[in-house]
Amino acid sequence: LTVLALDLSWLQKRTNHTEQPVADKLKAAKGLIDSAIKTTRSIMQDLRPTLLDDVGIAAAIRWQSEECAKRNGIACKTELFDEQAKLDKMCSISLFRILQEALTNITRHAQASEVRIALRLSDGGVALEVVDNGIGIAPDAAHKPMSHGLTGMRERVRRLGGRIVIAAPSGGGTRIEVVLPAATVHTGDASAIDAGEVKAGDHSFTSLSIVSR
Repeated sequence: LTVLALDLSWLQKRTNHTEQPVADKLKAAKGLIDSAIKTTRSIMQDLRPTLLDDVGIAAAIRWQSEECAKRNGIACKTELFDEQAKLDKMCSISLFRILQEALTNITRHAQASEVRIALRLSDGGVALEVVDNGIGIAPDAAHKPMSHGLTGMRERVRRLGGRIVIAAPSGGGTRIEVVLPAATVHTGDASAIDAGEVKAGDHSFTSLSIVSR
């Protein structure tokens, strides 16, 4: 549906204004698709992806990144922890949905050619990082909670007592980091931790900030 909506937007921009009946039809079709996308997302928010049950969060993220690459022509690189480590069910769902929202935003808005996705564990918890090389996000986006799905991301993180930071690096692109507390991770096996330790910090509150660096 998202790809179809993007195709219709492309057609709308290239439709001659003198062809008003065609433009009206495209606008109506775009409205129906946008409505269907919203309805589908609303339904999906309350459903647990069966993929998480079948293969686990790390493999599910790898699959999602591969799908994004195939459908949108964006190079997706992943760095994932040992799949023997287990996360709390709500933690897995939240991280997977946040990744989906982030990839949707990148596809629709970022004009990126590459995305790096990392899922790391440490004694402090679990961290998901999504970095793209696109046009970046405006600093005032933090004051527009309905923009780019930030409200949904923030709410998911808040429920688990974590934190989310969205940064606009000076070199361009956007970096999203979500850190969830150790209580959501079920592993005491140090071998399950990949290289690159993540410090979870204080999880007694949820923060959402847009940082320009």
